[in-house]
Amino acid sequence: MLPELNNLAYVTYSHSNHADVWQMYADQLGKHAPKLPHYAFLDTSSEVFENVHVYKDEDPYYRQYLTGLEKVEEEYLVYLLEDFILYDDVNVADMQKALEFLEQYPEYSYVRLIRSGVIESTSLGSGFYEIGSGSQNVYSMQASIWRKDHLVKLYNTARVDWIRNEAEHDPAYRELGMRGVYMYMGEPKRGMTHYDSSVFPYVSTALVKGKWNFMEYQKELEPLLQKYDIDALTRGVF
Repeated sequence: MLPELNNLAYVTYSHSNHADVWQMYADQLGKHAPKLPHYAFLDTSSEVFENVHVYKDEDPYYRQYLTGLEKVEEEYLVYLLEDFILYDDVNVADMQKALEFLEQYPEYSYVRLIRSGVIESTSLGSGFYEIGSGSQNVYSMQASIWRKDHLVKLYNTARVDWIRNEAEHDPAYRELGMRGVYMYMGEPKRGMTHYDSSVFPYVSTALVKGKWNFMEYQKELEPLLQKYDIDALTRGVF
């Protein structure tokens, strides 16, 4: 019997300029990940997702996200973007371990489901590594299980206007004294600063500067682009 993932939901943030990715992303999540409530924060309505919060495009990023989080009923969420495309089955037992870790240790804000970024870390055992507060990427837009109330506090403090200004969250993170961990089971390195994830096997990320990330994930992306009749040359490849 698979473990239960209670009080947990998927939260996907996206914009209509990435609408060509939505169906592929949603289908792969449905195929490879356990069924959970799923909230999508978009600038337009869409039938691809079951529960859409339409944000104001003119609002800053943090407000777009926070107004969406007001709709999320669960205490924990999996932070996702539309180009975090799964290519293999999620390890549900390890997802449960991550959730149990947060329940057991309330001083931690999140569990990142991938080893990524330029970070200092300390092993806590059982595949968990605490991210050093001096790391360049203490906050990271990677697949992570967050306490919803901690993410609300971070976004309210950082007040980042644009999603691409990821590093601007770090000062607020340190000011609030937040702590986080990532999971790593010895997976191979993929790219310059991140590794594969056996917990949540996803393309990190499918789009780089608006182009398909063939440099790191051509093997995983090509068959999916063919399946969904997407011409890679329309966006171009990176």
